Amino acid sequence: MSQRRRTLRAISAALTLIGSLVAVPPGAVGALTVGTTESFTVGGVGHDGNTVSVSCVPAVGAAPAGCVAVGTNEGTQRPLVITGDGTTHVASYADAFGGRHNLNDVFCSTSVRCIAVGWGEPSSTSGLPYLLELENGTWSPVSLTPPDIKTSVGDARLLDISCFDIDSCLAVGSYRRLSDDRFVPFVVTKVAGTWSTQQVVPPASTSSNGLWFTGDRLETLACPSTTTCIAVGVAYSGSLRYPIISMGTLSSGTWTWTTAAAPLPDLTDGRSIVVNCTVDGYCLAAGSYTASSAPTSRSFALEYADGAWSGSPISFDDAGAAIGIADVSCPVAGICYLAGWTGSFAHAVVVEFVDGTSRLGLETHWR
Repeated sequence: MSQRRRTLRAISAALTLIGSLVAVPPGAVGALTVGTTESFTVGGVGHDGNTVSVSCVPAVGAAPAGCVAVGTNEGTQRPLVITGDGTTHVASYADAFGGRHNLNDVFCSTSVRCIAVGWGEPSSTSGLPYLLELENGTWSPVSLTPPDIKTSVGDARLLDISCFDIDSCLAVGSYRRLSDDRFVPFVVTKVAGTWSTQQVVPPASTSSNGLWFTGDRLETLACPSTTTCIAVGVAYSGSLRYPIISMGTLSSGTWTWTTAAAPLPDLTDGRSIVVNCTVDGYCLAAGSYTASSAPTSRSFALEYADGAWSGSPISFDDAGAAIGIADVSCPVAGICYLAGWTGSFAHAVVVEFVDGTSRLGLETHWR
């Protein structure tokens, strides 16, 4: 390990917040100050609200510094937006499509230019992906119609978004096909300001035609460069559920995707995986699965470097117990932090991953 790596390892820190992980960049050393918790009532309804994603940006030109958080008011299934400058915050609805909708992720280039993604409830009958753009205080819907989509039910879901800038973005999720009533993963891309959609077909897929969470889907994406992105999720082959990794390459304004199963030995049941990348081309994908041989519960990580994935997964656990992975963040190549749980959700854990070696860095009990 280089002296640079030793220094970074010594001064890096990790923070778990409701299952998500933020890596503190090198040099950001000091005590964490937590401000006063705020609660909001929107439209006279103040119950069962969730905020699930936040994007904070510095001042850019005439736009002040600020944050935008998105989620859902569960009492009315209306998309929720909270904006603020760190001192004053305002909560409001973003009912651009009407009906019952949820927002799941947001990206902001400035405090007044953002893109949020989510989905409509099945009762909404909108059937189309839910994507909103914020421009100077106004949220506007983007019309997206993926190929062969069944629009009679609101089963199109966008779960994650990643952007290079406001005119160059990707989002991933799933929708129900009209031709066979099954779920298919898909990618929404914005290239030079123009949106488009693409199906991403996993190998050996026999996706369920039941509820969306029993079907093929992409859930998380990260981009090691402006022309390469990695999306991860799950797919089904008969009763086998297996993690998938989809590699996207941008050429001449078009994204092309190649999808494969994650290389997991003795797999009998896979789960969702997460991925994060650094700006210099390094990525780490991680998750857990059930194997046919001992140890039957396994946690794993796969490294992406120099344009290729590691040939076999790196296994790790918590004293023999598999660790469920909720999120991963890599401040620099070869150094990552994984947030998750172990012991039937009884313990919250953070795993430090350095140059192929894992170490349990933090374990807390919440019951």
